[in-house]
Amino acid sequence: MGVSQTALRLFFGTMVLCLAGGGALAQDTPAVTTIVVTGDPANNTDGATYSEAIGSPVSNQNNAVAFIALDSTDTLGIWSGVPGSLELAARQGTAAPGSESTFSDLLQPIINQDGEIAFLGVLDGIAPPFGIWAGVPGDISLVALTGDTAPGTSATFSDFQHLVLNDLGTIAFLATIEGSGVTAANNQGLWAQSAGGPLTLLMRTGQGLTINGNSFILDRLVVHDETVDGYANSDVIPVSLQDNDVVTVLGLLNDNSAGIFSVTVASTNAMAAAVGNLPSESLRGGSESLRRLAVKLLSRAAALEAKGKARQSDRILAVVLRRMDGCDGTAGEWPDRDDWIVDCAAQAQLQEIANRL
Repeated sequence: MGVSQTALRLFFGTMVLCLAGGGALAQDTPAVTTIVVTGDPANNTDGATYSEAIGSPVSNQNNAVAFIALDSTDTLGIWSGVPGSLELAARQGTAAPGSESTFSDLLQPIINQDGEIAFLGVLDGIAPPFGIWAGVPGDISLVALTGDTAPGTSATFSDFQHLVLNDLGTIAFLATIEGSGVTAANNQGLWAQSAGGPLTLLMRTGQGLTINGNSFILDRLVVHDETVDGYANSDVIPVSLQDNDVVTVLGLLNDNSAGIFSVTVASTNAMAAAVGNLPSESLRGGSESLRRLAVKLLSRAAALEAKGKARQSDRILAVVLRRMDGCDGTAGEWPDRDDWIVDCAAQAQLQEIANRL
């Protein structure tokens, strides 16, 4: 993952947008809003200004932006916010939250519709020195750090790739691990963390998969710039994360075949999305009011969890789970009389998510 500041300078040099006079514009050309230009004060830097090295921005539908840039003191930083209210989120040489070190390098951020950002950073004096941070300016927190134990394993993180962030605040990424028992056959994985939830392992190379009744081994998770059967993967990011907390990845199997695989992050938001997508006949009496109630309660539990109010969130979640707690019968074919969902397969899917919370 490590990208030197020199490489970042070269990247910036190709991405700086210059607006200059020369050439008449059509009268119906839309107004252009200036967000930041070289020489503007770089907020929260004690008087520094933005240099000519301003990176490519990312933005959301609420006009918030996030970008990486060098300031006039030759210091790298990440800023985000709406035009006229940009705030510094991270800066070279400052303390890296959740670690005992400072940032020595920063990589391109991503942003969601709520203005939350996530980014990869490099730490000073630590080997391997990489980490993932997320949040909003003034409230940035550590997600994962190389050298820390990778949840779901006894190994430690050694590198990170392909960070993605959805509008619920869920983060997912690929990573490599190292340690006792780790080989080239099982050193990659996919991890995710919902807002307020723990970081969890979703997939790992070396695990078994049943596909069309046949058994396979997940051999590799494809990363950027990798070539699969002659097809260059350099123009796509092989990880996506939807707002229903479903992560999709590109992987290779032990017979050298390629496949696209999805897995649901264990979250109350994911459960709310699953209930919201059920066909009406899956609900008792086809009741849309029951659907709305279940989604409302699950969304409320998710919001409380994101605020760190786990006890209140758990109480609401328990109410919902009592109404979809599995079917009766030797094969689980009969829903309980008080179940809101009468489709036993749908109940099983929701229980599987709930069991991983």
